[in-house]
This record gives sequence, C-alpha cells and structure tokens, in this order.
Amino acid sequence: MNVSVGPRLRQTQTPSVGNSHFISRIRSLRRLYEFRHRLPRLDIKPPAVLQYVHPPRILLCMAPHFSRLLALPYEVIELVVLDVALLDLLGPPHHLFHLLLTCKSFHYAFSFKRCPILYYRMFPHRFDCHAALRRNSEVEDSPELVAAQLKQYVIAMKRIRHADINGPNLLRDLWTLFVMFAENDGRNEKQLAWAHLDTFLHAYITNRLMKGRHHDVSDGWPLESTSNTLVLWLLWHTLTRDKYNAITLQRRKQLMDLVRPFAIVAVRYPAFHAPDNHFDIPFSARFLQSSPGVLETPHGYYPTYRDPSLLIEWIQYYGRPLAIVAPPIALVAKLLYMALYEKLPFRIPDSLPRDRQTQIGWTYVGPTQEDFAEVNANKAVQLRERGTFDGVNETASLSSRWDNDWARWTSCLNPSVERPLKRILFTYGSMTGSFSGRMLVPDFDQYGEVARAQIFPETFSDANPRLTFAPLFFELQEHHCIDPQEPVATGGIGDGFDDGVMNAWFPPAELHQVNGELRVDDLENRCVSHYKTYVHGGPSMHDVSTCRRCIRVREMEEETLHERVRAHTSSEEAITEDVDMMDEDLRTTSRPRSLSRSSISSNESYLDDDVHSARATMQRALDDLDLDELLEQELSNDSSVEDGWDDSSAKECDGVRDVIITGETSMRHGQAWHHYRFYGRVRRWDGLIALVRVPTQFPQLGKFIFRGYVVGDANFVGSWRVFSSNIHVIPLEGPFVASKVEAPAAPA
Repeated sequence: MNVSVGPRLRQTQTPSVGNSHFISRIRSLRRLYEFRHRLPRLDIKPPAVLQYVHPPRILLCMAPHFSRLLALPYEVIELVVLDVALLDLLGPPHHLFHLLLTCKSFHYAFSFKRCPILYYRMFPHRFDCHAALRRNSEVEDSPELVAAQLKQYVIAMKRIRHADINGPNLLRDLWTLFVMFAENDGRNEKQLAWAHLDTFLHAYITNRLMKGRHHDVSDGWPLESTSNTLVLWLLWHTLTRDKYNAITLQRRKQLMDLVRPFAIVAVRYPAFHAPDNHFDIPFSARFLQSSPGVLETPHGYYPTYRDPSLLIEWIQYYGRPLAIVAPPIALVAKLLYMALYEKLPFRIPDSLPRDRQTQIGWTYVGPTQEDFAEVNANKAVQLRERGTFDGVNETASLSSRWDNDWARWTSCLNPSVERPLKRILFTYGSMTGSFSGRMLVPDFDQYGEVARAQIFPETFSDANPRLTFAPLFFELQEHHCIDPQEPVATGGIGDGFDDGVMNAWFPPAELHQVNGELRVDDLENRCVSHYKTYVHGGPSMHDVSTCRRCIRVREMEEETLHERVRAHTSSEEAITEDVDMMDEDLRTTSRPRSLSRSSISSNESYLDDDVHSARATMQRALDDLDLDELLEQELSNDSSVEDGWDDSSAKECDGVRDVIITGETSMRHGQAWHHYRFYGRVRRWDGLIALVRVPTQFPQLGKFIFRGYVVGDANFVGSWRVFSSNIHVIPLEGPFVASKVEAPAAPA
C-alpha cells in the first residue's frame, strides 16, 4: 500500500520501541477486522456528520512524518488506534496511552481534547451505555459528552483503587460510582471490581461511617451525610449472592450494629422523599402558608420536611450539570439490616406439629414446622443479580430495573413545586402476584424511650429496642384508573396536611371487584370510580380515542401542522411560478379554522379532508423534504428533558391516572399467620405505596399501614406503622421488606 496522506516536510525521529509491533499489526488488517467483529456491537454510533469530518485526519496530514505508520490512510490508523485502546477492556486504556507517547503527531491528533470521537467509540466497549441512552436523549449524538463521562469514570476508578477514604474528591467519586451502578448492565460492575471497590467500602464502613457523630449538632447519633448514604447504597449494589454467603458471623454483627440506627429509628431517619401523610403533591398553598400538624421532637420536626436546597446536589453527568438527591439512607439500611437479619435461619420449635395434616384435631390452628421451614426458604430480600460483560438483553436489562429509582433521584427534588415528569414512578405489575417478606416489631416501651432520646443511647443494641420477627405473606392485584375515568378522591380531613395515610389515602369508601374491574364507591363524596384490573401480558387498557391527554396531543399536532404549512407557504411564495400556484392552492385548503372539541367524544380521525389536502400540497412543494420528519423535528423542540432526565415514556401516554392495590392472605398462609385483607394506593409523585393490612377474624391483631417503595423493581421496602385515629402523634414503627415469589412453596 503506497498512499500519500500529506506533504513530507521533514523527517522526524520515530521511537523504535513498539514501531515494529504496530507495522506488523497493519500488515495483518484481516486479523484486525476479525478482532473488531468479535468485539461487542457498538450500540451508539457517531452522528453522520462526524463520520466524515475528522479533525485528527487533518492534523496527521499536516504533521511532518516519515513514519511508515503515519503514511497509512487515516481510516487504517484510526482502526489501529481503536484496536490498541481495546486490547485490555478493564481499567484505564493504558495501551492507548503508550501508543500516544510514540510520537507528537499521534499524541496531538488522538488526545482526549482533539479526538473525542475516539473515546466516544471506546465507551460502549468498556462501560454500559443502555441506561444513559434511555434516560438522556443527548447522549447518542454527542461524542464530547460521552468522552467526558469516560474520563470521569476512569479518574474516579483510579482514585477509589487507592482506597483513600478521606480524599478531597471523595464525594465526587462516590457520586460517579453511584451513577455507574445505577447504569450497570454488567460492564460497570466489572470495572468497579478492577477498582477494588469492596476494599474501599470495607475501609470506609469500618473506619468512617460513625465518624463525626459526637459533634454537638448530632448528639452522638450517626450522621445522615451524603457520603455515608452513598457508601451504604454502594455496599447494597455490590452485595451479590456469593458475597452475601461469604459474610462471617462477626462481620454480620458488625454491619448490623452500624446500620441499626438508620434502619430502626424512623422518627429520626425517614425513608421517604416526602412525608407519607401527603398524597397530593406538590403541597397545597394552604399547607405551605400554615404548616399545621408538625410536631417538635428531640430529633427535629416530625414529620420531617427537608429543605430542598440542602438536599439537592449538582453532579457532572455526561458533561452536563445534573441536579440529584441522594436516596434515603434509611431505605438502604432497612434492606441491608433485613438481609443480614435473615442470614441466620429461624430456629424451628420441635413442639410444633410437623405439618397441617398432623395439626388436624388440635384445639387451635397455627404455624407448623413446615410453615417455619417455608419462611426460612423464602428470603424477604432479593439480592442484586450479576450482569455479564459480553452483552445485555435490553428488554430485561439490569439497569432498566432502576429507571423508576433514577427518576425519583433526579426529578423528585422539591415537593413544593410540580414534578416535571407526568407518569407514575411505578412499574405496572410490580405489585401483582404472591409476596413473602418479614417485618421487625420493636418493643413498644423501649422504642418510645429511643424516640424521645435527644442524645444517642449508649445502650442502643440488638436488645434495646428488642425486635420481634413476624413473617409476611400476601397475594396482591393492581387496578388502574384509565383516562377518561376519574380516580377516587384523596382522603384525610382536607387541611393540606392529612391526606388520609391511615386509610391508604382513601376517603371512606367501599371496594367491589367484579369481572376484571374494581368499583370504588366514595361514601363521603357520593361518587363512583372505575378501575381496570391489571393483567400481565394482557391487552392494553388505554384507548387513544377517548384518552383526554392523547386528544390534546393530537390537537396540538394538528395546529402545529397548520402553522408549519402556513410558514412554509409564505417562504416559498417568491421562488417559482409553480410554487406560487401551489401556494395559492394551499392557502385555499389550509385556511385557519377553530379546532373542534367534539373530537374528545368522537372516534373519528381528527385529520379531516382539508388537512390531508394541505399535507399533500405542501409535500409537493417541499420536494425531497419529508413533511412528517419536519413536523417531528418541530415537536422535538418541545422536549420533556428536565434536570437530565428524558422521560421518553411520558411521550407515549399510557392513560393511567391512579393505581390501587388490593389483596389478601391465602388460605394456607392465613391458617399459619392469620387472615388479612389488604388495600392500598400508589402516590403518583414518587411511587410511594401505602398498603393497609386489616385482620378479618381477630380485630385485636390491629391495623397496620405499610409504606414503602419498590426498589430496583425487586424489593418492596419501607416502614410499617400502627393505626392511630390521631395523625398528630409519633407512631410505633418498624422496618419491613417483601418481594415477589414466582411459585409459593406448597406443603410437602
């Protein structure tokens, strides 16, 4: 191959080290291409303009060189550089660094600043990118942004590898690692394993998690700092089944002692992004003016209303500032504590009957040895699955399970203002099925003493407050209110503070389920709401012809179409006589008219004959330009991107306005652990679930309200509280976790 790529101005000294290696690689281009084909498919491609404009090509052409390597066509050199960069996929691309040191021209042409497209192309081979493509529409066509993220990842990994738990960039690096796990499909976790993240987390949790708690401001209580929060969430993300099984009893006790305050003392460490007494968010103007019902406690005000300006942090995310809040430390503490708690199986009493058949004829019905064996077999906490480095199934990727959580962290920033997202932060069907779990019940008197303690009690331990274990079993169904149906009203007394959390945010109502539909009779407002029962894999319950939101979108598109047609008509008037004639025809067919609202109740198409005629005429006038593409480009300018989150799913309306959950314990589990019925609701703002449990046979068992989130589309985790007719009291609370079981264990 004898191709000149630029004038030879003068000969430069080419380093001999490694030159023969590169020449041999060039002589084996066939092997290079085969190697490239064995690499993972490049999921993000550079935009078309960047495929033809190569600043490094010009730089190499202008460089003085007699190097046989630099004399090759740019495409071949680029292939060699990318191939070298991908020789070792874990850690920084050190082979590339060595290549860039071979000569000044290489370093100048392929440096990070001058050739971001090289690092853009490297990114999907080294790190996961599917989540970023789903969540941020800017990523795909922005080499500079992707290259900036790669650089940020590499720098953070190198610093974490040194296990410096007091470094000046610690918080920035923790946020970077947190984002890597939020987008992990397998490659990111491999990179963090290279960075020895486990070693860093062990050092931090052992030596720094409790640091600073003896300051006057905390009175000995552990600090709910951002760094502590992120470290515990990183620990949760790294806790695979193998690592969980390898935890020693000593390490288990140490970890439980460290996270226990965060998991148990709900009055000080809330688990929700906004207080659970609110269903309608943003807060009403009446509440913001008066703030009724807020109690002053030794731990601050209860419920806890946090200042958004103190919670919101700004991080660099793909080269752009992103507003984000750290997820509650209490939430991950409950996950960790419950996982460690159930690591030791419950000791089954020998005095119990072996199974239900053996219990026939006894004077009472209760749990058997078989029932306790089922509790031990079904873990409440579902640990994170491990990904693979080779590829990802986008329909069931690991990162997609964290899309709702990511939206909570980046959009539920201030409950006093409207959230930019319009959809419910909840995966439909995630609360349909059979669930098993556990709840921990603290001793009432001991918990009261802890809740009233301003200074952290020195006696705080696994015996104070003493915790009692109770299993959870229930079977649930979801019911969706589909537009144009009206959801049931919010409960409470209407003062803006009490939205009826004691009744799962319902007003006094009766629920009746018949033929795949839930009817809610609102006894207070004397109206009826209809909900469709969700069926996994069933047909969509959304009707675009009756959905008011879809109708509004269609009307906006129609109006936009008319405006664009009129605009292009005006711009073409003076071009040619033929265009003038078509413009005249267009003005006749696209005369402005008032938009009819009758389409709201009609199944007929909103694009009537004159619109079709206008489209056809304008398409002829535009020649090669596609009118639909033009319209799509115009509509895309009204983006829903807010704070770094592109809610693409909000553009595809699903019609769901509200989600209700109902259920009960099965007969078999009811015989062991009592019979209960359940009803609840999902808070639209952040996906918080309130689920009320009511005993059906023994009222003295009491009513419990479970409030929590579905974290990672796997674990329903949060705090339960006892029912009280007085909303203005600090309740007895405790942690719970439940997860879905595919097939509940049956008696042997």
